[in-house]
Amino acid sequence: AALMRFDAKGTSLTGPLPSELGLLERIEAFLISKTAVSGPLPDETFWSLPNLRSFEAADCDLSEAIPASIGLASNLATLQLNDNDFSGPVPSELGLLAVLRQLALSGNRLSGRLPPELGQLTSLFEFYGHDNAFTGNIP
Repeated sequence: AALMRFDAKGTSLTGPLPSELGLLERIEAFLISKTAVSGPLPDETFWSLPNLRSFEAADCDLSEAIPASIGLASNLATLQLNDNDFSGPVPSELGLLAVLRQLALSGNRLSGRLPPELGQLTSLFEFYGHDNAFTGNIP
């Protein structure tokens, strides 16, 4: 598919994210913040898309764990997952996102230690992690 930007921010979009998102070979930006999209994040097929630079899903109804496969998104610069219902630990694979500039995880039910691999994100400019149950030191 030739779609490069999907922007449905603030719309009445609902339901789970379909597995077919992995077919959007040219997608650069997937923006669904402030919608009622629910369920888990897409699988590794989506995160392997080579042009994906921005995934903004703040203030939705997404849940479950943040998948380790998100570390496959090697060109991801913006990742907004704040104000959802994610739980569990932050996957260490986020440390593989070498060009990540913004990581927003606040307002979820994430817990445990922040993985030391986050300290490898030398391009990271903004990190939002408040309103979770993190323990330990900042990497």
